[in-house]
Amino acid sequence: MKGAYEYFVIVLLGFTFVLVGFSMVELTLNYNQARLYQETIVSLIERNNRFDASVIDLIAKSDQKCPQCTYAVVADEDKFLVKVQFKINIIVLAYSRVGEIKTYTQSIL
Repeated sequence: MKGAYEYFVIVLLGFTFVLVGFSMVELTLNYNQARLYQETIVSLIERNNRFDASVIDLIAKSDQKCPQCTYAVVADEDKFLVKVQFKINIIVLAYSRVGEIKTYTQSIL
């Protein structure tokens, strides 16, 4: 009977850690997708030396999409601050937050 209890504990903890591992892989994939989306936005702004309606259209038409991401661009002196928000969700731990990545473009003259 002792072996059945030990087996149950090992299986329970094992499955829990496997599910947490899958959640971490999903989190890493979401972060990488958000980062790629951010780099696409930054490169479009830097290539056009501005951020206006035409650049917004280019971002919308871009091949790099992030369905769960939202972005905001804020002018800061001669640079732009690009913020991309993405979902962080670890179901096993009932943890849900919104992550944010921020970066500046190069100086736009």
